[in-house]
Amino acid sequence: MRFKTVARVLVLFSTMLAVPALASAQSAPATTFGVKAGFNVSSIKVSFDDASVTSDGRAGMVIGGWVARDFCPRAGLQVEGLLEQKGGEFKISDNIDFDDDGFDDDSSFRLTYLTFPVLGRVNFPAGTSTVRLLAGPTFGFHVNESIKVGEVELDGHEVDLGTFEGGFALGGGVE
Repeated sequence: MRFKTVARVLVLFSTMLAVPALASAQSAPATTFGVKAGFNVSSIKVSFDDASVTSDGRAGMVIGGWVARDFCPRAGLQVEGLLEQKGGEFKISDNIDFDDDGFDDDSSFRLTYLTFPVLGRVNFPAGTSTVRLLAGPTFGFHVNESIKVGEVELDGHEVDLGTFEGGFALGGGVE
C-alpha cells in the first residue's frame, strides 16, 4: 500500500514540475532548479497504554531537489522533493516496568519520509544579490521505518505510525 501511495505522489509531483516548465518555455521568466543536501535533528514523544516514551534528538540526512519560478521580480513559487530521515533515540519512563517483556533502555525509531514543501518566495534585491524569504506547507509521506525497543525489532505494521505528515516550513536564502 505504501508503494502505491508513493508512486501516486511521485506522478503528481512530476506533473507539477513538468507543467510549469513547459509553460515557462515560452515566457521570459526562467524556471530554475537545483539539488539540496543537509541534515535535520528530530525528536519524538510516543504514548501508549500506561507507558510513555520521550526521545533524545536524532540527526538524519536530507537530500533532494527543487524547482522554482518567479512570477514577478518580487515573488514566486518553489516546490521541493526531499528524502528525509527522522526519529529519535529514547528511553522508557522510569515508572514503567518492562523487565518481563525483555525491553531495556536502548531503543530507537528511525523513520524515512518523502516530503514535498510547496513554498511561496518573496525576493528582496540587495545589490548584486537577492535575499529570499520562503514559507509554505509541507506534505510528508512515511515510506520506511526501523523500530527497535530493547533487543526487539518491531515491524511498522505493529506500530500505528500513519502514512502522512503535514507541516509548515519557514526559511530564507541569499542568491
